[in-house]
Amino acid sequence: MERVIDVFTTGDTSGISLCESLVSSFNLNFVSGQSYDGASNMRGKYSGLRTRMHQYTEKAQFVWCHAHRLNLVIESILGCCTDIRKAVGLMQELYNFFNSHRRHAVLIRLQDTEAHKRTLKRVSDTTRSWRSTEDGVTTLTECFNTISEALECLENDSSSDASTVNSASGLLKRLYDFQLII
Repeated sequence: MERVIDVFTTGDTSGISLCESLVSSFNLNFVSGQSYDGASNMRGKYSGLRTRMHQYTEKAQFVWCHAHRLNLVIESILGCCTDIRKAVGLMQELYNFFNSHRRHAVLIRLQDTEAHKRTLKRVSDTTRSWRSTEDGVTTLTECFNTISEALECLENDSSSDASTVNSASGLLKRLYDFQLII
């Protein structure tokens, strides 16, 4: 059974610093296991958190974090399919495009009710989470008509600069691409 005991932040992510924070946070007599990702500061053989925690409590056996492993597998699978990479790339471009205040205001204004105002999600490789991609897909599908309408407004707005018009036009064409919709 897993339990969240404490949440903390540190400026230093070395194994020794993390271990000191954990040792000061709770009674190690109740720790029976530890599970981390594969980073050297976490599972390092000589100075990782796993090794340092083992000095305090030998019964705290280490196992790889299976949720992290599953996340890595899903990321790898998503990266193998060209159509998925294109769709994720388009979602990130839409996020970047609507990230400016004026463009975002157009998108928000077109959404029907105040309670359902949604913003596009960041889904780039730097988020390192399939969950962020799932949130991005959900937002895109729920707001598809509004996003399309906002792109059309920006494409046809005479006060929009050439870069906005061209970007909106290109994004709109790609958004209506049959492969993406499937």
